[in-house]
Amino acid sequence: GNWVLDHGRVPVTDPFSFTQPHAPWLAAEWGTGVVFAALNHAVGLKGIVFLCGLMIAALITVMLRTMLSAGADLLLSILVALLASNALSLHYHARPHLFTLLFLAIAAWIITKDRQGCTSQARTKWICFLPPLTALWVNLHPGFAILFAYLGVLVVGSALEWWLGKGSRAATLRYAGLTAACGVTSFINPFGWKLHAEILSYFQAKGMTDLIQEFQAPTFRTSPQLYFMVFLFAGLALCGLFVREKRLVEPLLILSLAYASLTSVRHSTVFVVMVAPMIATNTVL
Repeated sequence: GNWVLDHGRVPVTDPFSFTQPHAPWLAAEWGTGVVFAALNHAVGLKGIVFLCGLMIAALITVMLRTMLSAGADLLLSILVALLASNALSLHYHARPHLFTLLFLAIAAWIITKDRQGCTSQARTKWICFLPPLTALWVNLHPGFAILFAYLGVLVVGSALEWWLGKGSRAATLRYAGLTAACGVTSFINPFGWKLHAEILSYFQAKGMTDLIQEFQAPTFRTSPQLYFMVFLFAGLALCGLFVREKRLVEPLLILSLAYASLTSVRHSTVFVVMVAPMIATNTVL
């Protein structure tokens, strides 16, 4: 971030390496680096901490709003949101991934609202925010890739619901078009398609996934992971209800995220962000 502010451009080669100076390099989180560096210059580290605190508060607020928009009970929604905050505290750090958690919660709120059977005008109004949100997201944190996993499940699930007579062709085409639009705006970054290739290669690097603790399976020995376990069991229990009602988007999403979170503790927070509103909405007191 400091380097970008000093030079007025985003580096495409490594300006910091001693052993490989000027080697090709993608600063995937350059936008967050600039924001944090600017805050540090202006008010010091407390500015960065304050911004991250705001993002955490906004994350929980958006999740609560998603629950209420879907018709969940107010008291139950507050309880689930507070429990979700305990599970998410695993990643309550002043790091770029907070943008991914917040933007994913916003995306889930928009899509949940869009699938509630609102009027066409209301759906169009909110759904149009996702492509520009993607363009911002892609320059802040590489976790934007989870959005396309979400949209992919949404398209496949909508198509299956249409095939079973529960959904509609229009919904399937609508979300396929949304996925394409977000895909186009994801190339609005200093590196173009190379950023996507870099993210793919990152997950294929066994040395990183095997050695970095965040990419290893959860141990369920800490408080946040125990809260995650509660959400995991509750989410899996709901899958039968969804399948019985011929709602396939939700169980596909729960099962895919459950697999990801059980192989990498880093994805447990993503699971909670996505599944907590489903639990609050489909639980009867």
